[in-house]
Amino acid sequence: MRLHAALLGIALYGLSAGATAVEAIPAKSTDNMQVRNGVLVIHSPSGVGSGQLLSNDGKWPAGMTVRLRGFREIEHFRATAGTLSLICALHRAGGVSTERPCRLGDKPAGAVKITEGGFELSLPPALFTSVEEAVVIEWVDYWR
Repeated sequence: MRLHAALLGIALYGLSAGATAVEAIPAKSTDNMQVRNGVLVIHSPSGVGSGQLLSNDGKWPAGMTVRLRGFREIEHFRATAGTLSLICALHRAGGVSTERPCRLGDKPAGAVKITEGGFELSLPPALFTSVEEAVVIEWVDYWR
């Protein structure tokens, strides 16, 4: 099964001993999602995509870092678990990209940070307490 998943471009990575094992499955075969040691790394050549996080053992992490690699911008990012969503969106003051705040439901939840090679954000622990079956991840690098 793991060999078959790897051939499909699906990355399966267990976390350190005693931690949960999370499987990341991109919706498009051209996208790549990998979970390594509590960090979800996303590569998306088109810049627009989605995928799912699934727990192999029914347990979820207490939080997770997301790294968006190779993106020239991040206009919109959403992670949905059950009825709760983390939404991060680019805000422009006077037409200039200024900040990328995140909200979990109706509460502030940090911001997307610019890093070398892309962007980074955090999926807060509260998101994983609402998971029913999967966490759905969606992203748009820039609106076309």
